[in-house]
Amino acid sequence: MTSEIREACPSAEEVYSIVLGSESLKEGAASSCNCDVASVQTESQKLTRACQRADGYDEVVSLLKNENNLQTKGAIQQAASHGRLSVVQQFLALGADVNQVDYCNQTALHCAAGYGHINITKLLLEHGAKIDIKDEEKQLPLHCASGQGQLEVVEMLLAHDITGATMLSTDCYGQMPLHCAAKRGFTNVVRFLIHRMNNNSNDNAVMRTDARQRTALHLAAAYGSEAVVRLLLDNVTDKGPVNSLDKTHMTALHWATIIGRQRNGSYVKVMEVLLERGADVNIKGGAGDTTAINYARDNQDEERIAVLLRADKIAR
Repeated sequence: MTSEIREACPSAEEVYSIVLGSESLKEGAASSCNCDVASVQTESQKLTRACQRADGYDEVVSLLKNENNLQTKGAIQQAASHGRLSVVQQFLALGADVNQVDYCNQTALHCAAGYGHINITKLLLEHGAKIDIKDEEKQLPLHCASGQGQLEVVEMLLAHDITGATMLSTDCYGQMPLHCAAKRGFTNVVRFLIHRMNNNSNDNAVMRTDARQRTALHLAAAYGSEAVVRLLLDNVTDKGPVNSLDKTHMTALHWATIIGRQRNGSYVKVMEVLLERGADVNIKGGAGDTTAINYARDNQDEERIAVLLRADKIAR
């Protein structure tokens, strides 16, 4: 749905795939709202293309006179993705199914939420859009909004969730909306979700793990977000989370150390924050059962080596 945003703002999943190499992750793949339409032949294709265009309203109205076009798969999703409020209104006024799914099982609400179109999100919810429909990656609209940093949409979606169940829903990676926000460094969304989750559950939100046993802290550290790392650690009462092990027995410090490419934020600052909060430099993890210092040495990263050796000396 939001492939161009993902390209500009890679997640920790994509950073992991660069480091691990052999892992096959779907997150970086092209998504359902790719706007490259090679040719326009059928009325359905014309409608879909018109839903994308800023000047497409009149053509949409004309094409929808044929009621068979009303349920064109993906058309209302395109309008929602591109922020075409009047087009979405036209679909709904003519009786289109607000919860119709496209070829990736996304509804118009998924698309509006991911792109932060608050007026369309509000309109869809007023017309009965369901907040608990999962797409092919088992993501809810809340995952889409959280993963793209759309705080206002996140707040609106949760205002329609009395129990707060959508906050705890996991996608095909075992990740909740909190993970989705943390792995792209969206501090405001992370703060809001932590507050809401801690109020709705006896468990600490920061300690929730995904399918690979990674906490939001692992993901934020891998992304290089100092602000999110600080925020997550500010919301725990002990040192447990900072040394939490994922499925490969790696800590957040391992991931902040191992990333060789300075893609987002400052990994050295992330390392310093983790060390200040009690990260253990001597924990061994990963395929080589290696400490963070040895990972830094393997990468010949003198700055990170110095930070880790200084922390190790202080610890001794």
